[in-house]
Amino acid sequence: MNRKLRELIDRFIAIFDKRSEEFIYKNDFSDELYAVDQYCDETIPIERVRNDFNKMLRVLYEGINTLEKDDFYILVATFCNYYIEEGFNVVLKKEKYFGLNPFFTYYDKRDIVYCIFKGITTQNYNWFKYAYDTDNTCTVAKVYLFVNSLTELTNAIVSNNDISEEFENGVWKYYEELEEYWREYVLTGSQEYILNGTDDWMKDKSPLPYICYISYKKKMVQNITLSLNAILDKLGYDIDKIELRDLYILVLDALCNAKEEELVNFTFCIQSLFASAGELLKVSKDEMSNLNKFERFQYLYDKLYKVYRSEFLHIRFIQDELISRKFILNRYKIFVQNRELRKKNEELEKRNAEIERLNIEREGMMNYYAHSWKHIAYPEIVKSVAEELMSRDISLASRLIKAYNSEKTLQHGIRLLQLINSGNELAVKNEFVEGFARFGRDASNVINIRTLIEQSLDIVVFKILMQDSDDSTAMHQCREQVRNYISLKNCIDAYTSIFIEKDLDENVNIVEWVSNNIIKINILMDEEWSGIRVKKESFGASTLIEIFVEIFTNVLMHGKEFLDLKLISSNNSLEINSLNKMGVNNPGTGQGLVNIKKLVDKINMNTEISGLDIIQKDDKYSMCIQFLKKLMIRKGR
Repeated sequence: MNRKLRELIDRFIAIFDKRSEEFIYKNDFSDELYAVDQYCDETIPIERVRNDFNKMLRVLYEGINTLEKDDFYILVATFCNYYIEEGFNVVLKKEKYFGLNPFFTYYDKRDIVYCIFKGITTQNYNWFKYAYDTDNTCTVAKVYLFVNSLTELTNAIVSNNDISEEFENGVWKYYEELEEYWREYVLTGSQEYILNGTDDWMKDKSPLPYICYISYKKKMVQNITLSLNAILDKLGYDIDKIELRDLYILVLDALCNAKEEELVNFTFCIQSLFASAGELLKVSKDEMSNLNKFERFQYLYDKLYKVYRSEFLHIRFIQDELISRKFILNRYKIFVQNRELRKKNEELEKRNAEIERLNIEREGMMNYYAHSWKHIAYPEIVKSVAEELMSRDISLASRLIKAYNSEKTLQHGIRLLQLINSGNELAVKNEFVEGFARFGRDASNVINIRTLIEQSLDIVVFKILMQDSDDSTAMHQCREQVRNYISLKNCIDAYTSIFIEKDLDENVNIVEWVSNNIIKINILMDEEWSGIRVKKESFGASTLIEIFVEIFTNVLMHGKEFLDLKLISSNNSLEINSLNKMGVNNPGTGQGLVNIKKLVDKINMNTEISGLDIIQKDDKYSMCIQFLKKLMIRKGR
């Protein structure tokens, strides 16, 4: 709390302390001396009441000139609370606005000082809401709104009522907007204004409301029971034989469970209490109207009236003693954790929405480029032109073949990206499956697996020997490996003559030629593999060519002496197994095999079948690629 504000509030309290020092009364029953702690006591002259009231106004005038705006609002709220608590409102009934008239700019919800006055004197919390809406930095408004809403929250908890997320958000919203001092204050009260070492909460001089964790009903019982006991004992009644609950139960029920507007009828409750005990205590109804002057019951009256004033002002009692400060702070901690979780979920949803938007955008772009590529790229034409040029200009033809291979690779890659970004996890698998002809049905424009293997090997050999077709580092390494087996020039000349210029009348198989001139290749294919037919230019064909190209490239780059290629089947899978002897240590990036594994896993849909396994033992290198059998062997018509 601001030091100057604290000094001004202390000056209010000093006025009341001086009054209590100067005015003392003796209890007829106990002979004890008591300090007068309210201005409505008949022993205090009206002149003294007016004089002390004017002193309070002077403190207010000083505050408006020396305090920051928000601190002045706190001083005004404190003034209003003390005005009621100390009994000025009972004596100075003609002072309609507590003397605050000079501090009002408007007499409506546009004026925060007026809102504070109306809120405290009517206990209508809409006035504090008006003040908050006018200035959301107003500490007084936030304290009242929080304490009131937290009281409602704890009552709902005790009553097992449903609590909406919106309501609890509103409760903690005011709490979080308070400064640290006031956060602690509203949950604990302030020891600066509560007399230490006493349980008499009537002596609480806290300037603003806070949560009290002792049951309101329990406090009522304590105070009223003590008062009744003292009076009845002095009168000589046997307290143990009197049902005290008959005397104060009506007050307890009326005050503890009453709605705010019903508290206005407090005087009636007092009269009802004594009416129920009238016969026992010999109190006539005529004396009820003058009860506050009736000496024997002055102490009881004072106690009850203080209970009323404190409840009417600002002390908010928890209705269940199981609810403590620790309970409320834990509730707030859980609220914060849940809010952070909701926030993270909202952020995640936003990110997912953004990812979805980007996926749709990427899919649109992929479809656009795939469509555009279809109309601007003609790889088969490029290939046919290259083949025609082979006999006349092998260098130019090789470059065209390079363009052809690049276009085919790009075409396959674009289609794969389309499928991956389609949002359909089955898209890659379904497209792959559609590339295979069904068993038992004639299909045009298809090739068998052996032909596809030969095409793949030819692609690799062409790239190695036709230097203009691929000048990558990988192909340079392959050429160096070929030199270990044969003169590179002689190999190029032989390949050109046989497979490009086609000087020989008979067809020479590329697998046999490579086995005789570069590296021994043994291919073993079982009956099921042999029966598979692949549609030309399909995604399935492109995928298998990519796999076989990777196998042959790895062998010609890293292996030596031989390659055993076995295509075998089992109950559920089709396997491509390769085995070769490892050559010189010439490590690559391994990215090609990583991509192959990802692609095969997508095709298999991450089943228990392992897409790609590699084993290196001694000087042997083996690889196994597995497909679900039903993907390529399609039964039915």
